[in-house]
Amino acid sequence: MNDALAFGLLCFTSFYIIFYSSSRIIKMLGQTGINVMMRLMGLIVMVIAVEFFFSGLKPIVLDMIKG
Repeated sequence: MNDALAFGLLCFTSFYIIFYSSSRIIKMLGQTGINVMMRLMGLIVMVIAVEFFFSGLKPIVLDMIKG
């Protein structure tokens, strides 16, 4: 229980610092850096979506092959 509380506190603190300093981070990155970050995040989300798709498709295909 103590580890979970420490982890939650760590997450809360890191999120608070990031959200609090977001305007500085945006100024530091600039428009090009923001565009790069958006594309990287979109790529990561797309990879996760493809993984979900194929992990859901695999049992269906295996069931079609068996039956």
